This record gives sequence, structure tokens and C-alpha cells, in this order.
Amino acid sequence: MTSHYSRLVPPKRRNQVGRARARLLTVALALCVITIAACGGTKDSPSEPTTPTGPTTPSTPSTPSSGVALNDDFSGRMLFPFDNWWNQDISRAPLDGQSNAFIDYIGRTRTLHPDFGPPPYGIPYIAVGGGQTRMPITFVDYGSESDAGFRGENGYPIPTEARTQPNYIEGGVPGGGSSGDRHLIVVDRDRWVLFELFATRWNNGRWEAGSGAVFDLNTNARRPEGWTSADAAGLAILPGLVRYEEAVSGREIRHALRVTVRATA
Repeated sequence: MTSHYSRLVPPKRRNQVGRARARLLTVALALCVITIAACGGTKDSPSEPTTPTGPTTPSTPSTPSSGVALNDDFSGRMLFPFDNWWNQDISRAPLDGQSNAFIDYIGRTRTLHPDFGPPPYGIPYIAVGGGQTRMPITFVDYGSESDAGFRGENGYPIPTEARTQPNYIEGGVPGGGSSGDRHLIVVDRDRWVLFELFATRWNNGRWEAGSGAVFDLNTNARRPEGWTSADAAGLAILPGLVRYEEAVSGREIRHALRVTVRATA
């Protein structure tokens, strides 16, 4: 390694496995320093199905659309500011006092396996323009901890392709299907806003999801403490993925990486 960040060139992306059994790790692999984040599991009291308040028809921002792109490279633009926790150089950061215990529990003899695609593995992501129509989401599990939209706008900018074409939603099924994690990740490249959904599906003429989270990629603002997200850890998914496009570009991958293990505690 010539850098304090990891340099990986995967054949393709692949998804997390076993949401209900796994725990999520955010890892700077080049440094062997692990930051643990809760993932998976089931909350004690899921909320009742919730339809966000606001207009019943999708709202359309005035910003001109830049078109829909699957697995966009974003011209190398960094997700979140350079000083965000996802983008920190932690080469000189102190180890957690329980670091050895965490690694022992995970297993020191187990090796990392790059579970990249092709579909139905991998987590695809979609880039859209600011003019993409916002579609209201009905949250069927954790509506009380989900974001209805961005800054008062109701809905997520989901393109028609996610409903009609394969591989726009994790699992590869048009419209999401009815099994698997079915993450749907969309970036508004004009406003630089990230929208993430879990257990997404098109059902009876509406978009449904287990939960949803919106992140302003221009800031380090956090969502409410204790809230779930599309990965159940309260974190964003996209900033920690090793994306094929960024890997083959030859650029250093200057962000922490997401790693899934059987359990962390």
C-alpha cells in the first residue's frame, strides 16, 4: 500500500448478506482499524404502515433533469465533505480499547471475501437529475423513523426504470419483488442528495418500503439519534460501497469500506 486508504479493484459489486443475522462494520482496510456499527436485527415494535403527509401526487422540482444513469461515477466527486467520518484518514487514530476482543470474536483466521456482483448480488445505485419526479413512499415497517422526503418535499426521485427494468433495485427484479433486502439507492446529482430505501417494492400502483433515509451529501448533518436507516444501523449505504466505477478509474478509494460479518457481539 502507498496510501492510508485502501486500493481495491473488484470484478463487480455485491451486496451485504443476511440482514437479520449480520452486523455491519465500517472498515478502513489498509489500516486494519474497525469501527463497529449495528446492522440487522428486528426492532421490538415496528410502526404501523405509514404514508407520508403532504401532497398525494408527486412533486416535481424546478431544476432541469440531467437524466437517469445506473451506477454513475459522479465524475469522481466525493460523497459527503472531505472531513466527514466516512472520508477520514485514520492512520494515526487510536485503537478502540476493545479492538482485539472484537476481532477475536469475529475470528482472526477468517479471511475477507469480496462479494461483488453480478446481479442478483450487489447493490446498484441510480443517479438522477434534480428534475426527477418525486414519488411518495408508503413505509410499511418503520415509518416513524423514516424520511418522507428532502427539506419538506414529499417523495423520493425514483425513475420509471426501477419499476419496469431489472437491476435498478437490489436483487435484480423489476419493481423490487417480494424477497430479499431490495435496497433502492438514488442520488440527485444536481442537489447532491442521497435517498436510500429498504425492502422496496412497487405494489398495487404505489411504492412501498420498510424504511427510508435521506442524506444531504453537501453536509455532515446527522439524522436523529437512534433512528434506523436502509441498512438498519442509522448509516448511509452508498458511501461505504466499493463501487466498480471508482475502482476501475484507477483513483484511490479514499473512504471507509463496508464489511459484513456473521456477528460482532
